[in-house]
Amino acid sequence: MVIATEFLDTLELRELQSGVGEMLKVHIVDGPRSFDRIDAAYDAIFADRAVMLAFIRASLEIKKRLIEIDEFDRGPRNLMNYGHSFGHAIEAATEFAVPHGIAVTIGADMANYVAVRLGRMSEDKFRHMHPVLRKNYRDYASAPVPIETFIGALGRDKKNLSGKFSLILPNRDAVLEKVDVPQTDGFRDFCIDFFDTQRSRA
Repeated sequence: MVIATEFLDTLELRELQSGVGEMLKVHIVDGPRSFDRIDAAYDAIFADRAVMLAFIRASLEIKKRLIEIDEFDRGPRNLMNYGHSFGHAIEAATEFAVPHGIAVTIGADMANYVAVRLGRMSEDKFRHMHPVLRKNYRDYASAPVPIETFIGALGRDKKNLSGKFSLILPNRDAVLEKVDVPQTDGFRDFCIDFFDTQRSRA
């Protein structure tokens, strides 16, 4: 594996945060211990190129392992969609004003919050994961996301079943699972609450 990092010196902070957002997602997919490692090293990733390089490599190795065990994306590899269904809808609703990896970071935080509201994950686990995710999207924590456009975009995701959103959500142990969530007003209210209150809380 060859990783060329010289181009990182040409990127703005938001572009680095976008890439780190994808790395946060991959480490959450890998499990709570992997998340705790990248959580603890978050600031060092931006300050120390060796730390950045180590987490880039770790992220690629996690993704490689999932691809090798699920080449045709029919099982465990589905977990890589964590944060992406919400993230793609945020991109669409903001007319791509939010960079992709940052939208995915918001989407991961949102998936965790929705899991809490659905009774799947504890509030404590959400509060444990929220600070580093929010730190990575802090400059977009108040970006307007029109809710109807967002819900419409989420509903057009090709992975959905009729009348349900097909989402990757954490369970009570913060382990990710594929869940079919009914498209109800209650779900819409969870999304509104996340955008209006939870997203801005440090």
